[in-house]
Amino acid sequence: MSGTAVNHNASYFYFILDLHLYLDITLSSGAKKSYRVIGETVTALLRYIQIHVISGRVISSEKMYKEMCVCLAVFYVSILPSIKQLDRYGQLILANSTAADTGEYSCWLLLCNGSSCKKDESKTGSTYIFFTDKGELFVPTSSYFEIVYLNPDKPAVIPCRVTIPSAKVTLHREFPAEEIKTDGTNIIYDVKKGFIYQHPTSDHKGVVYCRAESRGAPQISIKYQLLYVEVPSGPPSTTIVASSNKAEGGDNVNVLCIVLGEPDVEVEFNWKYPGEEYERPVIIQDSWRLINRGIGHTTRISKSVIAIEDFETIDAGNYICTAQNLRGQTTVATHVDLT
Repeated sequence: MSGTAVNHNASYFYFILDLHLYLDITLSSGAKKSYRVIGETVTALLRYIQIHVISGRVISSEKMYKEMCVCLAVFYVSILPSIKQLDRYGQLILANSTAADTGEYSCWLLLCNGSSCKKDESKTGSTYIFFTDKGELFVPTSSYFEIVYLNPDKPAVIPCRVTIPSAKVTLHREFPAEEIKTDGTNIIYDVKKGFIYQHPTSDHKGVVYCRAESRGAPQISIKYQLLYVEVPSGPPSTTIVASSNKAEGGDNVNVLCIVLGEPDVEVEFNWKYPGEEYERPVIIQDSWRLINRGIGHTTRISKSVIAIEDFETIDAGNYICTAQNLRGQTTVATHVDLT
């Protein structure tokens, strides 16, 4: 769907898609809350809360309890959208919208059988909404500096999105100071995503920022540090090594499993070891860190160590490490003998 511009000074906006929605807003405690926010008094079903002390004061009257509920209701409404389920559609109402609310909004049909529900992938809808604000041309972020990883086999996005779709946006390198031209092929600008490097290379690394202008003084985005990733994406590149492949009784043996990978891809480790069936106590420690391999080149090194103290007969055999990420898994093994 195409984007929609909304003046953020309006008290509310309505996002309505003509889908049958099953929406049940449930708190973690299992209690439900509901609000009426348009032209009606804000109400909240918060009677399930059992609070005895607020700011050191004991709730001593029904009036104080009601005041507390109203405060909580106003707080919830100020930070959460209200969702209503009607006959033929679901309705989301966002109060006090700001430039930070600019983005994509989606809804979908839930197919429910009793208490079990699943998303119907064939009935989904989405729209992108711009909350215009001349004082905030860029969608606000929670930080003043972000890292963007450049992977040679997938596009990289510099997410300097704007709140006004007609704004003129350019990309600039901090050093040497220059504008980075978009050619519509290798570097493109998508008003809903930002600048996209279709085929990142190590030449693109460095610090960049965006500049936007719309009927007034130009504004500058936060800065983005572009780091080139040496390791291609895919299943973990895994190696395994033992502190000693021939141990004597009573020795302490460590087996290390190492993965070199993309900086933003997490790795999960699993071990199988000879003493496992005997419930042999071992110590397993996982860790990771980023390592720099030249200016602007970054790799993530993930490690898992299994430590066996007082090595004995049941500890001899194969130590098998399985490393898994979102793109697959790799299994490696090493053998430790008792001499």
